[in-house]
Amino acid sequence: MVDAAERYLGVTYRYGGEDRKGMDCSGLVWRAWMDAGGDEIPRTSRQLFQTGIAVAPGQERRGDLVFFATSGKSVNHVGITDGRGRFIHASSSRGVVWDELGETYWITHYRGARRLHR
Repeated sequence: MVDAAERYLGVTYRYGGEDRKGMDCSGLVWRAWMDAGGDEIPRTSRQLFQTGIAVAPGQERRGDLVFFATSGKSVNHVGITDGRGRFIHASSSRGVVWDELGETYWITHYRGARRLHR
């Protein structure tokens, strides 16, 4: 799934988007999962946060989903971790990029991780 997501690096952000014309965070996750041959999964970050199994902090593995609440207390952002402290996501200001989970901003807004199964 990480390899599939990396194919979209540099794609611009577009709310509701899920293709090379633009994508939002959950659109990237949905597209990468489908490209990797996964079954249908929910399309929004809140719905994805209820999918799969919870992963304890620090136990995230490559391909796990990481969730954030960037405005308010509810989950509204999702990315895919490489299992080594980075995650790929669709940033509203920078498009599809890699970021560090250890950055203060992401630590402050982190709400958990989930592991999807095929």
